[in-house]
Amino acid sequence: QHPHGPLLVGAAVFDGGVARRKTASSWGGRVRHYAQGVDICTTTFDADAPDTSAFTSIGETSGASAILAGYAVSLQGVARAAGRIIPPAVLAN
Repeated sequence: QHPHGPLLVGAAVFDGGVARRKTASSWGGRVRHYAQGVDICTTTFDADAPDTSAFTSIGETSGASAILAGYAVSLQGVARAAGRIIPPAVLAN
């Protein structure tokens, strides 16, 4: 059992429904969560065209961490809408 603390996230590549750790990703016994780590589409700001939408691709553990953070916040939001709170230790598992 890991001590209550930060969630360490690794970046994965999904190939044919099978996830595998990206070579450059974080890894080890404390990394228990993986998410997509390549070709993650997100918005960005283009100073040359501030009134237009701009998109970019991110990846690695930065992108994977953002995906898992969004997932955790979404789960907590559903729980709160039902009058419940998911304890951090439960959410981390």
